[in-house]
Amino acid sequence: MARPSKAPTALDEWDVTEPSPVAARTARRALAARESAYLDEVQRLLDAGLDLMVELGDERAPRVAEIVERAGLSNQAFYRHFIGKDELIAAVVEAGVHRLESYLRHQLDKVDDPERKVRAWIAGVAAQAQRKTVARQTRAAMRNLRQLPVAVRQTVSSPATDHLLADALRDAGSPDPERDAAAISLVAFGRLEQFLWQSPPSDDDIEHLIEFCLAAIRR
Repeated sequence: MARPSKAPTALDEWDVTEPSPVAARTARRALAARESAYLDEVQRLLDAGLDLMVELGDERAPRVAEIVERAGLSNQAFYRHFIGKDELIAAVVEAGVHRLESYLRHQLDKVDDPERKVRAWIAGVAAQAQRKTVARQTRAAMRNLRQLPVAVRQTVSSPATDHLLADALRDAGSPDPERDAAAISLVAFGRLEQFLWQSPPSDDDIEHLIEFCLAAIRR
C-alpha cells in the first residue's frame, strides 16, 4: 500500500526560486521612485551650477559647497552623481549644447523649403547672442568649459547641429553638403562668439551672415 504523501511545507507550496510578479512589480515601483528622485537631484545640481557660473562670471568656477547649497542638497547627493565640479560643469555645458540642438531642430521643422531651413539654422545659431539670458548663459558655459582639463572637455558630446544643416543643404542641392555644413558651421559659430563677447547682433548683422553663407552654396 502506498504511503501517504508528506503534507507540503510552506517552501513546497511557494516557489521561491523565481521572483514572483508581485516582487518584480514592487521592485520596479521602487526603482522608478528612486530614478525620479535622482533625476530631480541632477537637474537641481545642473540648474544651480549654471546659475552660479553666470553670477561668478570671470571671477572663478563655482565650488561644490556653493553648488549644493544653491541646489538645497547635500555633498552626498552631489557625489552620488558627479566625481567633482569639473564633471558637473561639463554636464552643464553638454545640457546647453543639446538644448541648442533641440531649438534648431524645432526651428527647421517649422519650414518646408530647403533654403529656408538653411536660413533658419543660421539665424537660430546667431540668435543665441540676441537673447540676453541665453547670451549670459552661453558666455558662462564657454568660459568655464575653456578652464576644464582637456580630458574633461573631451567628454562633452558634440551636438548633431551640423547634421541638421547638412540635411537641409542636401535638399537645397548642395553638391557636398557635409563639407558645406562644416564650413558654414565654423562661420556661424565663429560669428556667434564675436557677437557674445563684443556686441549683440542686429537683425541686419544676422541677415548679412545668412546671405554670405547662402552665396557660398549658390556658387
